[in-house]
Amino acid sequence: MQIALARGAKVFATDFGDDLDYVRAMGAVAIDAKRDVASYVAEHTDGQGFDLVYDTVGGPVLDASFEAVRRFGHVVSCLGWGTHKLAPLSFKQATYSGVFTLQPLIADEGREHFGDILDEARKLVETGKLSPRLDPRAFALEDLGLAYDAVLGTNGAPGSGERLPSRFGEGRRRPIRRGLRRVTRENSRVPIRLPAPVWRPQEKHHEQEVRSNLHD
Repeated sequence: MQIALARGAKVFATDFGDDLDYVRAMGAVAIDAKRDVASYVAEHTDGQGFDLVYDTVGGPVLDASFEAVRRFGHVVSCLGWGTHKLAPLSFKQATYSGVFTLQPLIADEGREHFGDILDEARKLVETGKLSPRLDPRAFALEDLGLAYDAVLGTNGAPGSGERLPSRFGEGRRRPIRRGLRRVTRENSRVPIRLPAPVWRPQEKHHEQEVRSNLHD
């Protein structure tokens, strides 16, 4: 969201509860993620759809992204790991790209390019246009599970829902997961979310070979 704003885009972001205030504070147009896609597409784009939709959630949110994009628009997702119907995209002659940010680490490909990306991010940080949203708490090693939950948005950033264990302070609440984010450029428009464990096919294949050898 911050990067898109720094690049001059007009950004629309879907989220929940108190996080909608955070979206507004960043300078984006906040949309309640509980709303029907057609309703906010009608309100913010006159029913035309968003020029660019960035999904970081996958699943139903990626399907919603296909609904929200405009004719000849583009959808990008970093969690497009499921099975989806492409008809809503095809009928609009829109396009889709998948982003797999772990590829340089797993396959040792494109590291220089990703280094360039991080260098651009550094420049934005140094000019005050990009600042990470950090949880104010410090987690001990024995609370590693809670820290991981916080990263996933199920147990951590200030927001909504259940109360956290008392050692994190009274009155702190467990947030619900964030929704989808959207971006636009001038008259363009876009959506963001989180990672999951990586399944490596080669490990599964190796496991099958070991079992086979044991049987032999």
